[in-house]
Amino acid sequence: LVELHHEMFDPSRHLAEIADVTVACVFKHDSLDGIVADILAAAPPRFSIAGLSMGGYIAMAIMQAAPKRVNRLALLDTSARPDTPEQRERRQQMMVASQAGEFRGVTSRLLPQFVHPDRLGDEALTGAIAAMAVRVGPEAFRRQQTALLETARGHSTRCVENDYVQTFRAEKERLIEE
Repeated sequence: LVELHHEMFDPSRHLAEIADVTVACVFKHDSLDGIVADILAAAPPRFSIAGLSMGGYIAMAIMQAAPKRVNRLALLDTSARPDTPEQRERRQQMMVASQAGEFRGVTSRLLPQFVHPDRLGDEALTGAIAAMAVRVGPEAFRRQQTALLETARGHSTRCVENDYVQTFRAEKERLIEE
């Protein structure tokens, strides 16, 4: 969804006056360590990071790997808890389905997890997500899921312990401070 977020909302357009924005490529590695290493190698000595969904897992891993390099952290629509056994099984089933040539079906099964029920009928939104998934492709999807399966075993909230962390939850398109 990093690519989708960049295409639909262009964070650089909204943040250009206050920040130099970089959208990281998260499609090349099948391990969180590989993704984090690439990001840290390209990042300046100090930076702020925002992570949406899988990007939140990556941002938390960056906080574990290099906490002194991170000025600010924003986590959006993500989790600091390990996957449940059911979530792990669902990831594995989606990987099998994508290997069996059912990648487009995987995308449609994931939409209810990414999109509020009121927006599932929004063809512009769901079409953009489906088109992004096709561009990313099944191989990158499997690499991401493999990284998330690896991450789920050791994932914890300890990586975000910080005096400056503020928690929000989403309700439709609104963020609500908790």
